[in-house]
Amino acid sequence: MLCVAIFSVSVFSQASDEDTSTREQLVSIKQQLTTAVNIVDRQEIARIAYGLNRFFEDQETSKYARYYAAYAWYRLGTLPTEDGSEPKSEWLDTAVDHLKKAIETDRDFAEAHALLSSVYGMKASGVFSGMKYGPKAQSAIDKSIALSPYNPRIYLIDGIGTFFKPSMFGGGTDKALKLFQKSASLFDEYQPASALAPSWGHAEVYAWIGQVYEKKEQIGKAKEAYQKALDIDPNYGWVKYSLLPGLTSN
Repeated sequence: MLCVAIFSVSVFSQASDEDTSTREQLVSIKQQLTTAVNIVDRQEIARIAYGLNRFFEDQETSKYARYYAAYAWYRLGTLPTEDGSEPKSEWLDTAVDHLKKAIETDRDFAEAHALLSSVYGMKASGVFSGMKYGPKAQSAIDKSIALSPYNPRIYLIDGIGTFFKPSMFGGGTDKALKLFQKSASLFDEYQPASALAPSWGHAEVYAWIGQVYEKKEQIGKAKEAYQKALDIDPNYGWVKYSLLPGLTSN
């Protein structure tokens, strides 16, 4: 069970310093969220998600606050639960709501369109839901690529969707691998537009490359990819505590 102190503001104690600008506060919270995701601290992720609402009305930070709130709920929908239960569908609905509001603020917000595509893809889990959300996911990722064709995170997200998409609908591991490799190449030269802009994904793309190679039973290449992820982020919990140990134990 996810136990969350909804009204707790302790996570923002440092960020609430009166001498710190709203922008600097949100940058600090972005960094806290990144750390929480990397170490799979579900309670911290949820606490941050609830606390971001105080940034929604600020013109400078609104779209980013909505984005990071959505990102937090998106991650809660992907990370394993403490009791092994399925993530709650309303977490993804909340992410969709935040991303739509971010796009209302800035219709050319490519990062929000890309993340919205991934959330829709997660909601397309069955035949009927796939018919409803599959086209929405494709439309959102196409929009994000058109807006920001050299953003590595967009190809990472497109690759994840392609990895899980049935081959009859244009998915498959080979196509996903090409997207992941493009993402990895773009990450080598990529710099976020600002300190507020999203910056996650560099280590994660190698985790997904490793997943592709594992599925192909190319264990040596999978191990190389996982090690590359840890070279980028030695504290990346998914690889450090799950993927790499699982690989070496087989």
